[in-house]
Amino acid sequence: MMSHRLGRLTCCTCEYNASVTGSDLDQNGDRVPDDVSQYCDNPCKDPVDDGSTDALAPRARRMCKGSVLKNLMILDLADNSLVHIPCFCCYDDHGNLSSLVPKLERLSLSVNAILTPTAYQMKCLGELKSLALTGNPLKVIKWRVFQALPKLCMLDLRFTNVMYAESEAFNHSALCYLTIQSSNWFFDLNHTANMHADLFLGSNLSFVVLSYNNFRDVDQARLERILTPLQTAEYLYMSEIGLSEIPPIIQKNFTTLKVLGFMSNILTGLSPDTFNYMVNLRKVELQDNHLTIINVKAIKSLLKRKVTIDMQDNPFSCSCDLRLFLDEFQMYRGNPRGQCNWRGDPAEACFEGTEYLCQSPESLKTLHLDDVIITEQQCLLTFQQTVVIHALSGIFIIVFLLMIVLYRYRWQWRYWVYMMNVRWSRHYDGPYNRRARYNTFVSYCKADSNFILTSVLPQVERGRRLPLCIHERDFEPGKYFTQNVVERMEESRQVLIVLSNAFLRNDWCRFELFVAHRYGLIHRRLPVTVVQLETLHMEYMDAHVITLAAGHTLPGVAGAG
Repeated sequence: MMSHRLGRLTCCTCEYNASVTGSDLDQNGDRVPDDVSQYCDNPCKDPVDDGSTDALAPRARRMCKGSVLKNLMILDLADNSLVHIPCFCCYDDHGNLSSLVPKLERLSLSVNAILTPTAYQMKCLGELKSLALTGNPLKVIKWRVFQALPKLCMLDLRFTNVMYAESEAFNHSALCYLTIQSSNWFFDLNHTANMHADLFLGSNLSFVVLSYNNFRDVDQARLERILTPLQTAEYLYMSEIGLSEIPPIIQKNFTTLKVLGFMSNILTGLSPDTFNYMVNLRKVELQDNHLTIINVKAIKSLLKRKVTIDMQDNPFSCSCDLRLFLDEFQMYRGNPRGQCNWRGDPAEACFEGTEYLCQSPESLKTLHLDDVIITEQQCLLTFQQTVVIHALSGIFIIVFLLMIVLYRYRWQWRYWVYMMNVRWSRHYDGPYNRRARYNTFVSYCKADSNFILTSVLPQVERGRRLPLCIHERDFEPGKYFTQNVVERMEESRQVLIVLSNAFLRNDWCRFELFVAHRYGLIHRRLPVTVVQLETLHMEYMDAHVITLAAGHTLPGVAGAG
């Protein structure tokens, strides 16, 4: 039975209890009014709210005569202007309270103007199993209000925008189905309109829809308190409620769950044991979250139990981190239309739906996961690791080559560093401007000191009175060796190099050789004379040595031992 555009519903007659038949006077001698309906009592009115003191009210009753709809089981009063739940109570001929619809099981009062449902308004609906209050501007759901309907099993409160639900609002042993979808209920404490944390206390619900309400700012303790009474649920839908994780209370305590709907939230990841305690789970819906990388252990635990999984419209990152998940996805993919159970198996491990697309990297964007191929060999090293290794390898090669170049030109480098330091010094007055203090700078190895002291010094310095620069005697203490070499050569008129294998093996002797070569051959400022004490090994020979030995060796001295 359906009815629309009702503002008021009257289903019975109202009789004045006159005791004198055929008289217009009642038993007290008072005149019976022509219209007694205005004095008719309301058997569904809460006595606490009844402020009537009219003397006629107790003697005017709503009678059931001819108004009882004995076989009515479904009544649709949606889309009317009712401000209260209609009263379905009346009095029988014996004065007992009775129901106008004794077999009514389904009642729809959706899209009316009902504000506050009360227990007294529903007390004559003893057989009602389904009540729809969808789209009513409900203000308050009172404490245990639905216990007035002892057989109520299904309650629809979608789009109700309830301001407040009291403690134990849904305390009802028979109530098994509840939906408050899209009602914009606030479960946090940041709004004046919010729900009591114990509103579900005492419930025995098996099918619960909390989708499209606000849980975003609910702290963990309050959230656990709200959800704990719902542990009997087998079907739980929590789409777009603003949560970034599946609440721990659900993960560990909701062991009877068969379907979990957690679509359109901000879920970013799954822990390996997310679904371990949900031993009866048959389907999990995680569409349109923020899942980029999937923990394959969590997925394997579901597939092993033949759970249908829907993870469409997540921003998958098709990298090596997703490789193991891709293997499972491509193995347990549904049919081309994304349908599961298409083989006829009611319990089949399967990924449902078709919208599984890569969002990154850019080269794979919008590519379907079915078409992504990532091999184990490709993933031995991650992209970041590969970049780091290539960068370090490049740096190592550059450093290695630089070291080779520096070693090859080590004498030039040392000379250049010295000259740069000298040029930056305030006391630098340019090369070769120093006054000559020595006639000859003698470059030799310490192993050849005996030759210098016994042969060169007596003949040159003592015999001819030509001052020689001998590093063991004339180098200034406290100065760098390179500085002493360059400065002493600049203060000498010529250079004498005592060449031997020991000389060529010594790094600092090599440096003196380089400076002498630079001054003597390149700048042509100092004459360079070479005394070769022994036959030189070819392994020590280089361009500098060959050039100097070929053009400046004293005749008759080469090979002297």
